[in-house]
Amino acid sequence: MELPHYDYFDAVLDALHEAGLPPHNCFAESPDGTRLEAVFTWTAWTSGLNREELPHGVLIIWTQFDGWEYAPLRGNGYNEDPAELCREFIPSPASLVEVVRQLMQAPETMPGDGRPWAKAAELERALEEWED
Repeated sequence: MELPHYDYFDAVLDALHEAGLPPHNCFAESPDGTRLEAVFTWTAWTSGLNREELPHGVLIIWTQFDGWEYAPLRGNGYNEDPAELCREFIPSPASLVEVVRQLMQAPETMPGDGRPWAKAAELERALEEWED
């Protein structure tokens, strides 16, 4: 089944790859049939990652309820509690890349800003239909 956030997920993934920030793992899903998630993970071996602040890596997650959040990874494979990553709910993939770069260098500066995605209204309509 095609989930409403797949196009956004693909656009973000493409932007991350084009910027030289490919995640080590990523997926988009609806684990319970109501919550939509897009998750991207970078491990401790990621080039440019501030290992003092993020010694085990970091993940970012988008949901239709919370927007973008990030969580440092723990050494045991789990993650810390998520915190706000980006003030813009549906930022453009390019502006999200800027925020991810900022996160990797200085996580204490989060949340970052972002510019709205050109297709945000289209995604918002699809989300409304999904939730009905």
